[in-house]
Order: sequence, then C-alpha cells, then structure tokens
Amino acid sequence: MDINFTPKIGTRFSLHGAHFEITFAEHSLIRYASTAGGKVHKTTFEQFDSLKKSGKIQITHSGHNDINHNNITYVRYRYRYVEAALVELTHPTSMKGLRSIINRVSNEINDIKPPSPRAVARWVKKSRQSGNNGLINRRNSGNQNLRFIPEIENLINEGIAKVYLTPERRSAGDVTSYVVGRAVEIGLCNKSCEDIQFPTERTIQRRIKKLDPYVITLAKKGSLAADKLARASGRKLISELVMSLVQIDTHYLDIHVIDESTGDVIGRPFLTCLTDIATRAVVGTYVCMYPPSATTALGALKDMLSRANLGLPGGIPSRIVPDNGIEFSNSSFVRICETLAITVTPAQIQDPDGKAHIESFFRTLTHGIVQKIPGTTFSNPTERGDYDSLKKAVFTIDQVCSFIQEWINEIYHKTIHTKTGRAPICFWEEKTKNIGPISLSEDEVNALARRPETRSIHKGIIQYDYIEYYSHALATLEAQGFIKVTILIDDLNLNSILVQHPEDRATLILVESNNPEYTNGLTIYEHEEAKKIRDEMTKSDITKLGKRSFELSRWKLLERVQQEAIKMKRFLKKLTNGESRKVYTQRKIAEIKNSILPPVQDIKVDAQTTQPVIEVISLSDTNTPRVKNENINPFKSIELE
Repeated sequence: MDINFTPKIGTRFSLHGAHFEITFAEHSLIRYASTAGGKVHKTTFEQFDSLKKSGKIQITHSGHNDINHNNITYVRYRYRYVEAALVELTHPTSMKGLRSIINRVSNEINDIKPPSPRAVARWVKKSRQSGNNGLINRRNSGNQNLRFIPEIENLINEGIAKVYLTPERRSAGDVTSYVVGRAVEIGLCNKSCEDIQFPTERTIQRRIKKLDPYVITLAKKGSLAADKLARASGRKLISELVMSLVQIDTHYLDIHVIDESTGDVIGRPFLTCLTDIATRAVVGTYVCMYPPSATTALGALKDMLSRANLGLPGGIPSRIVPDNGIEFSNSSFVRICETLAITVTPAQIQDPDGKAHIESFFRTLTHGIVQKIPGTTFSNPTERGDYDSLKKAVFTIDQVCSFIQEWINEIYHKTIHTKTGRAPICFWEEKTKNIGPISLSEDEVNALARRPETRSIHKGIIQYDYIEYYSHALATLEAQGFIKVTILIDDLNLNSILVQHPEDRATLILVESNNPEYTNGLTIYEHEEAKKIRDEMTKSDITKLGKRSFELSRWKLLERVQQEAIKMKRFLKKLTNGESRKVYTQRKIAEIKNSILPPVQDIKVDAQTTQPVIEVISLSDTNTPRVKNENINPFKSIELE
C-alpha cells in the first residue's frame, strides 16, 4: 500500500468514469458503492492500491484526513518545529542541529515545555511519510497485543463465524459457550477451565461490534437485505432529452374483467407500461391476462415504437431500464433492442430508486381510474369492505384497456406533474419541437420484432415447436434444393411465420399454420404454458398406464404372434399327419392322378374323339383340386402353388 494514502470510509473516487464511495475498509477488505444507484462492490486493499498506482482510480474526496478542530492545535504546534528543521537544517533529524532550532522556535511561540530533539526528529520522519497527517497527536487506543493465547483467539474468530454469523438468532453468549466447549474438546484445558483465560461475553460483544454490518446482515438476512442496508436512497436519475431513458414495468391491475362471449369473470389483467423519464409521458402500453414475461415486454415495446404514427408520445429510445424479474435472454425483445441499438440496463434488485418514476405512475393510475371502475378489487380487503368485486365486474379486457388509454391521453398527460411542474404532453411537445425521436411504421415494427430461427422444409411443411406451417411456395423451394431456410417468428402471434428466400433475403414468404383454431392469436407465452399442461397430462397418463406401458404392449403383441404361429404349426402338422409339406403335396397329387385317370391298356384312343382334360391349378386350403375342362392334351402337367 502507498504509505501516504490509506482508503477509509467516506473516501470517494472515480473508476473508468464512474463514481464510487468507500463504505467499509477493515480487515484487508474494501467495500464501495456507486454514488448513483448504490450498487455494492468489493475489493482488497492490494487491488485498490494497484488500480490507484496505475492511474485508473482517481481520488475525488479523501476520507483519511484526520486534521480537525480538535487536533489542529497540536498539528500547528508541531508544524512550527518541523518546518524550521526542514528549511534550516541539511540533516533535519540531527540531534545537534535540532537543539538550536528548538531553542529558537520555543522562544518565538512562548513554549514553556519545548519538545526534546528526539521527539522533533520523530515528527520530521512522520511528516515526510504521511504529510500533515503524520503530525496528529494519536493517543494510544488500548492494548494492541493479543489478550488471549493464539489458540483461544482462533476459537473466538471461529465461534463468531460458525455460531454468530448464521441466520439463526445467536448471541455473544452462544459464542462464549462455543469457545469454552471447543477448548475443552481439543484439550486446551481441563474440564473446570481453571488453567486458561477465556473471553467474557462483553469481550465477544465488542468483537462483534467491530464487524462490518454488511457481513452480519449478509449472513443473517441474505444479500438483498445486505445490499439495501449498505446503500442510501441514491442519486435521482436525471434525463434531459426525450427518450434518452425509458423505464418499463408491469402492474397487476386492481380490477376483474369478464369473458366477452360467456360473461364469466376471467381474472385480473396485467398492464405493461413504459414512461419517458425526461417528460414523465407514457410512451407505450400493453394489457393482457398473462404475468410479466419477455412476451408482454415485447408487446409494450412494439406499441412504443409505432405510437408516433397515432400522434402519441413514443419512438426509439436510447436506453431502457426493464424489470429484473423477467428473463430476456434469447428473446425477440433483446433482438429488436440490439437491432435498434437500444441499451438495456436492468434495475438493481429491490432497488427503490431503479424504477421509482413508473412505480409512482402506477399509484396515480390506480387511484385515478382503475379503482373507479365497477369490478375493482381496491388495494386491500380493508378498503374493499363488503364490496363484491366479482359480482360488480361487467367490463371486458378491451373495454378496460380503452378506459386506461383515454385516462392517460386525456387526463394524465394534461395534468401538471408534481415533480416536473409541467403537463407531460406539453413538456413532450416542447422538447420534440425542433427534433423528435425516430419512429417506425407498424409494418416495419412487425418485421423487426421477429425472432430468426433455422428450420428444414419437408414436403412443403416447416415445423417449429410442434406447430406445422405449410405453403405451396415452400414446396417449390424444396424442389429447387433449398432445404434449410431462415424463419422469422412473431412471439405475439404464432398463427403465421415469415420465411426468408435463400437467394433474396428481402423476399419474405408468408407461411400459415395448418391448425389455425389453435394458433390464431397465440403468443409464445401461451404456447409454452400449453406445452407444460400437455406435459403434465402426459405424465399423468404414464403414471396411469405405467412408465413401460409401450414396451409392455409391444411385448404382448410379439407374444401373441408367437402363440398364433405355434397354433398354426400344430394345425398343419395334424393336417398332414406329421409329413412335410413337400411329401404331403406329392402324395396328394399321385392320389388324384390314380383316382381320375383309367388304366392305359383299357383306353382306346380315337383321334376323332375329344376327351375331357383335368388340369389341377392349385390346392386350396381344404386341399381340394379345382378342375376345368379344356380340349387339350389330356396329359398336361399338374402345377401347384
């Protein structure tokens, strides 16, 4: 470490343009937090010193200057002797030279008890090492040596770590008991503990008090509580330009809605909303029945990008602060942000300042319109009282959405905001008078807000996530040899996909689902949930039929085939009297010949006489020959099938 500087609590510094404040610096650990936001970071003294020496850390406020109103008198007193010694003496720590300096300076300042030359030499040395801080009169803070033998000191540290720093409610007394018990267990003392000194409970309490509060809270309550304890409210987010910073969040609306076709209550909808920090204007909304997800965020984002075509605040933002609870990885939301160069900066978990503006808007929305619509649930059962929210519900989700849109555009945007002192719509128009944010058409947004995937064409059909899409144009591409193609998926509507032509990517082929009853208006979130339900049904069927039901059924089928084959072999053996099929067939043919043809010596052949001819075509299952008369050679060969 640099001997002229020691990081202490309150020290402020900049690192790569960001500003931080040291909140704890003990036991070779430095904990610091961002001055804007309060996110907690950790490092060691050695790492901090290395960054400082390399010039990456710039100290903006030194928290280690101990000169104050209480010790300035001592500093000025010693400074007079040190200054004279450094200016007048070639060797400022020379005892002989310091005696003359002390005599002269003591007469000038009327010092009745001047210091000794050895004391002034020590002050000179400390001044050279630590500047004016080396002249501070530092009183001894107590015994710096170990109070107990090293083994007991180790047990104290071990007891604090294993007993006190746990989620359970342990006390200093529990740590004391642990130290004594372990000392007896490992043989440091006898069972009466008369031959060794142990810490008292008060000693353990003082040791615990010196611990970092962050470490204690982290061990007992978790990282969220520790981070919250370690940071203040934080600096307010400031945005001077419109759409330079946008916050997005989802709110569970306090109202029940009904199904349009049946009139049954289907639950409470969710509102995903985006607000511009500079003007407090609402720049995007999306209402649906499904909880927060990347799909609902995409719906609000698409609305924001195309709102300018309707004369409403919106456009392409520079930075978005989304909800930390949503998984955005590999989603259309992230892909469109990357395409449009929108920076996604998630808010810190449970940070009250991360999305304070949009949270405030939700409170205003709830009291301004939602809790005034029939079917509201109010904020809690106490406020609801005897009000029956389910019976009072009469509006569909589309109607509630229209009420909210009208309230935002006609009331909220035209009301003076308490923080800015301006009406959001007027403030927006003023800031966008010269130049406004870039906006996109609805078709452009729909084309951009799609997720690319690679799939294969098979018989004019593309399958994606168990959904089949067909097109005659795909059959043509397949015939031309283009099997692998890029498809573009709209996570908000899986009823159709777009297929990029392999040779002309600007050409997009619309391919529709072959099951429109299921995919019409289907979002990727709904499809994922439907698959989960199907998987549960599959598991239920497997449980009912057995995990090996397929293999068991197949084995039973094969067993049946084998049994039937054995039966047929027995039947044929009985039918042929144990003879082989070849011998049995030849014997039957001979019997037929002998029974039909007369002896040769008794037959007189007349050339003018036509004799009937027997032709054995085949043997049927009953082994009865089929015969037919033809005027041909009477001794035509017999054929068997």
